[in-house]
Amino acid sequence: MKNSTLFKHALKSVERFSQAFVVCILCVMFFDVLAAEKIIAVTEEYPPYNYTENGKLTGYSVEVVEELLKRSAFDFQMDSYPWARAYQMAQRTPNVLIFTIARTAERESNFYWIGSVAQRKLYFYKLASRTDIQLDQLEDAKKYKIGVPRGDAAENFLLKNGFSANENFDLVPDDVINLRKLLLGRIELMSGTELSIAYFCKLLGLKESQIERSILMIDQGEYFLAMSKQTSPEVVKKMQLTFSEMEKNKLVHEIAKKYHLSK
Repeated sequence: MKNSTLFKHALKSVERFSQAFVVCILCVMFFDVLAAEKIIAVTEEYPPYNYTENGKLTGYSVEVVEELLKRSAFDFQMDSYPWARAYQMAQRTPNVLIFTIARTAERESNFYWIGSVAQRKLYFYKLASRTDIQLDQLEDAKKYKIGVPRGDAAENFLLKNGFSANENFDLVPDDVINLRKLLLGRIELMSGTELSIAYFCKLLGLKESQIERSILMIDQGEYFLAMSKQTSPEVVKKMQLTFSEMEKNKLVHEIAKKYHLSK
């Protein structure tokens, strides 16, 4: 009887060990499958969040994304494109992470949202010499030609507020072209943040005093990291959890401080 009882206990121990072993094997297989996923991270030239310097992508959001993908143990590649192309890739291709993207009502169902990296505040800018351009409210901007990056959230914002693509704004690939067109008088207004305009002025060898900030254009929502909807839920969940850990550990905040941003 005693031997029988011992045998039953031993059998149960073996069963428990076998179950635990199977669980471990499944976990290893699951994380191996996740690790095999390659993430394509796409962005645009939008300093200080993401921009190319000396042939290398850098910036606040770039550093956050690199940390996120390394900590999530994903293989990845990262490239900068005109915004319309980056946005198209993120809408059509699995495993595409797009940043720095404004989270708006129109985009809400188009992506999986990983985490917020910054508040979103855009202004209208004009040449300081154009004293004839006076804006007191958004409606006043309809009198002038506005340069807008194609596919940018600013384009949707203006359309939603009664602006016409043909009459009120000119669509361009990026804000470097916008600023050049502003200097040539081909547009009269462009949108930007204080930090992005300062960077573009430096890039083109301009004095910041040549460009003047006008009224606030957008003060709503946040800038995010987002994944294409074709991406597997397991990959998305892993990145969301990793980003939450980075926020909890103040890592995102510390990276933001390097670029004089608040998070």
